[in-house]
Amino acid sequence: MSDWLTWQIVDSAFPTGAFAHSWGLESAWQHGEVDGPATLRVFLESSVRQTGHAVLPLVNAAFDDPGQLEALDDLADVFLVNTVANRASRIQGRTLAATAVQVWPVDALAALDARVQAACGHAAPVSGAVCARSSTPRSMHSAAT
Repeated sequence: MSDWLTWQIVDSAFPTGAFAHSWGLESAWQHGEVDGPATLRVFLESSVRQTGHAVLPLVNAAFDDPGQLEALDDLADVFLVNTVANRASRIQGRTLAATAVQVWPVDALAALDARVQAACGHAAPVSGAVCARSSTPRSMHSAAT
């Protein structure tokens, strides 16, 4: 597998990449929660901290054991109580799985995609499972998340 294919899939111009969703920044700005450099810094630091505690554990767990995808997906669904974030995560995860099958046409990814489409398909566990099934090194999937 080529690194450039992986980086294309997680690029901000691709609608399943980590940057496809603002993580609430647009809404926070519109509601006056982020109104300048100081509050933006607080928002960004909180977002990074939250990602490290909420997203990466699901990515890493699915990478380590893709067989646990459904259980990890259910866990992601419980934590994503915001309707907009939940819907965005499902769309990103399902689209990532479907795209991965097209980029790396291997049986393991086709089987994974079928499981993802039958589940919630949240981005974090799907990302980890896709990276595992496509033989993406841990260092790359952690950097891309």
